Amino acid sequence: MADTTQPRPARDWAMLGLVVLVALNLRPFIAAPAPILNEIVADTGLGLGGVSLLTLLPMFLMGVGAFLAPGLQVRIGTRRGLLVALAILFAGSALRLYAGSGVALIATAGLCGIGVAFIQAAFPGIIKARFPTSVPVVTGLYSAMIMAGGAFGARLMPVLTHAGYSWRMALAWLAVPVAIALAAAWSILSDTKASRPDGTLTRRLLARPRTWVLMAAFGLVNAGYSSMIAWLAPYYQAQGWTSADSSGLVAIMAACQAMAALGLPAYWFLRTGQPAGRCTRGLGGALRRRSRRQLLACHRHRARSSAAPRTGGRAGGAHAGRRVPHRSTRPLCGRPAA
Repeated sequence: MADTTQPRPARDWAMLGLVVLVALNLRPFIAAPAPILNEIVADTGLGLGGVSLLTLLPMFLMGVGAFLAPGLQVRIGTRRGLLVALAILFAGSALRLYAGSGVALIATAGLCGIGVAFIQAAFPGIIKARFPTSVPVVTGLYSAMIMAGGAFGARLMPVLTHAGYSWRMALAWLAVPVAIALAAAWSILSDTKASRPDGTLTRRLLARPRTWVLMAAFGLVNAGYSSMIAWLAPYYQAQGWTSADSSGLVAIMAACQAMAALGLPAYWFLRTGQPAGRCTRGLGGALRRRSRRQLLACHRHRARSSAAPRTGGRAGGAHAGRRVPHRSTRPLCGRPAA
């Protein structure tokens, strides 16, 4: 349990460290299978539908968790809930060592998705409570570390398989950073009482068009992210790329997401004192268009050059990454502050 006798600056730095540790573990289990998908398919016999479930099932559970987690948070408490969720994520990652079939591998993806669903629902509230004057910057850090974790997971798999580890053992290694985050959460997090969700407020928000626009934006961006994570590396491997090169492309995309998520909101906030919003929309549109042009050009030329897909990955990642902190901090009710 957290030592509340520490000076507040020390507790804040410890909490920032926990933000980084926890966020780094929320995407590797999704990004990791893609670069070694050929080995997984050859060993388990998974078809394209089964492979898609490795991404679809966790993302679906995260969406469901957004509705269920607040009630669970009230029942069991924020600290206990996060520790249990991290333990479930650890179990899902570690059990991949024993995934002898495609069904078992999909089940481990579901376990990881359950753990991440609670964490993603609870952690933004913790950030707003612990860092009320720095929400955009800390949220940008949290978002950047989520995406950096995806890059880490994608890049690590070919390294481990080329070192002689089986794909099962390579995937199970991702339980190690989860165990570190679990130990840190046990030490740093303090007990906090979560408030019961306000049903009246929820109904009011659902009656507003802006709420549905934001939900649609989340859905479309996450659909694009999930598709790229699941199929970008296998596609380029089918064009003759090695697993290391294709994983590097996924890592480039995720790293640019991370830099955009942290850099753009922090730059604008430090320069103007205002959360980033409309200032990044024009840039985001340009990045999206450049990403589409580069990836389509690469497809037409059958990926003969690595420059076009890497440029497209950078632009697409930056476009997706710059949206996350803005979406997370923009108010739903009323007009944004001038």
